[in-house]
Amino acid sequence: MSVRVAVLSGLLVVALLFTSDRSPGQQPPGGRPEVDAQAKIRELEARVARLEKLLAATPPAAPVAPEAVPFGDVVVNLKVDSHNRYLRVRIALAADAPVRQEVAGAVTRKKAELRSWLISHLSDQTLKDVSGSAGVDRLRDAVKREFGRILFPGRAPNPIREVLFEEYIVQ
Repeated sequence: MSVRVAVLSGLLVVALLFTSDRSPGQQPPGGRPEVDAQAKIRELEARVARLEKLLAATPPAAPVAPEAVPFGDVVVNLKVDSHNRYLRVRIALAADAPVRQEVAGAVTRKKAELRSWLISHLSDQTLKDVSGSAGVDRLRDAVKREFGRILFPGRAPNPIREVLFEEYIVQ
């Protein structure tokens, strides 16, 4: 409703500007200024109604959801003193549709470098580092930041929207 009022007010101002070019004593063609202004208002209201119908008929654009670029699995031994513990992750990278192909191509070209960094990084983590939601979030942020740096050096913002863990097992 407020859009309608704003549009109607704007159109009224435009109508008044076009009708105000008469000299002070000159009458509009209809003879009475208030009749002329009321006719302009009715005309403007009809135009606003047509615009509202057009706006209502046009569906809003749906937001574009990011698409996943699969990366694959990585299994590493965690850095622990007593027991053998391992972490297995399956990762996918979320990227917006316009850059998804670019991200997928970069992942394919630099997969060895990405895997090498990921294995080194994960192997240096302790059980405490990768446990719980805070640990998962820290790991997700580190992977996003470093993969973005490797895949797109010097580019801002990072085209990788999110790191998705399709599998995350600590044993």
